[in-house]
Amino acid sequence: MINLNNFIERLAEYERNINVISHDLMLRIKNDTSFFNYLNNVDQKYLNDIRLILIMTAALQISETESIYDSFELEDIAKIFDILVKQHKSNLDLNLEAIYFNYNVMTDNNRALALIIELEERLTAELSKIYEIKNEIQKEI
Repeated sequence: MINLNNFIERLAEYERNINVISHDLMLRIKNDTSFFNYLNNVDQKYLNDIRLILIMTAALQISETESIYDSFELEDIAKIFDILVKQHKSNLDLNLEAIYFNYNVMTDNNRALALIIELEERLTAELSKIYEIKNEIQKEI
């Protein structure tokens, strides 16, 4: 038998650490100097976590330091969302964030609508699978 305890402990530790990092980042979200200094000191293994990337995209959008907006284009955030949506198609929150960003910030109605249509297609397919499983379970009850 495979002992998964070590894996489970490492996973639990990772989740605890991500929660601490996320909390600390949220406290700094409107101060880009503090936010990015903290983010630069986060262990590399956590930087690909989608939760931190979403916090970063929010921080970039609502910084109270005007000078930060000279260091990037809003299109850069749109590119981040495009990459994330391709990698995490089933993450509903991420998909909604990408839609809101493209619609509200970029005012790119065509891109927002395309994202909505893609999401609707995926959700329809997933709902079909869910209903199929539900029907199987109900037959067994």
